[in-house]
Amino acid sequence: MQADSCPGCGGGFAGDPFAAKWRCGQCGRENLNHQVIRARLDKIDHARAMTLLDLGKIEFKSGNYPRALERFESSLCEKADSAEPWAFIALATASTATPETFAPAQKKVDECLARAQAVERGSPFVAVVAGEAHTMLVELADQAIRDRAPQIDGYLQSLAGRTPQGIAWATGALDDLLGLGFQALGLGACDPVVRYRISQRLQALSERTDVHPPQAARAREYSLGVRQMLAELYPQLSDTFGPASIPAKTGGSSVTSRQSIWMTAIALGVALIALLLLARAMR
Repeated sequence: MQADSCPGCGGGFAGDPFAAKWRCGQCGRENLNHQVIRARLDKIDHARAMTLLDLGKIEFKSGNYPRALERFESSLCEKADSAEPWAFIALATASTATPETFAPAQKKVDECLARAQAVERGSPFVAVVAGEAHTMLVELADQAIRDRAPQIDGYLQSLAGRTPQGIAWATGALDDLLGLGFQALGLGACDPVVRYRISQRLQALSERTDVHPPQAARAREYSLGVRQMLAELYPQLSDTFGPASIPAKTGGSSVTSRQSIWMTAIALGVALIALLLLARAMR
């Protein structure tokens, strides 16, 4: 390791090239070997970052996602040139998201995944995390639609819900759900089964005739297009969850049943591989 020259007299380095200090042979001045010191500081920073990352993994495994997110972000402040912190920040952000914070959470997830992919292009680990984070967000939106749509239905059947003000409120609430589902449907790394399922729910929500939310037509068209695309890529989805918008391709019932079995087996295999990769990364 090449050391600096003496700042006092300009004399050449003399001493141990791996020592933090050296004494000039010409003027006797004691000098610092800045290259050695920088290398040692880099090692300390890296060790500290790995410690914070490991602590974040422990919190994440325990289900303490907000604390895990803090640990992952702290490790990033120390070492930003690693894909792991970025990927785990995306995962923890998706885990702490709510329907109300869906849009900023999705933006942060995608930004972190982009940074992770820039550090390690083509990384299988980053691809698995992207699929898991997107699936978490889509499942969050799907659950919100399932929970809130019946509540809005109940309100519309009440006396208050039949007033102009009540109908206006229900229309706005349904429009918010359509917007949430529309955003979720655009997460392409999501598990295709989960994405297909929310597209069905979104289409049904957009075809209501009792109220007319502004985003209904757009949501229906988009959900229909996504379902058709997924049905072409994964024909078994139509067999399992029903046709998209066009009549399902006909075939023997034994073939349909066999396709459903194979689809389930493939999905379980992919999920197992994803879990193994995540478990290995968290060790």
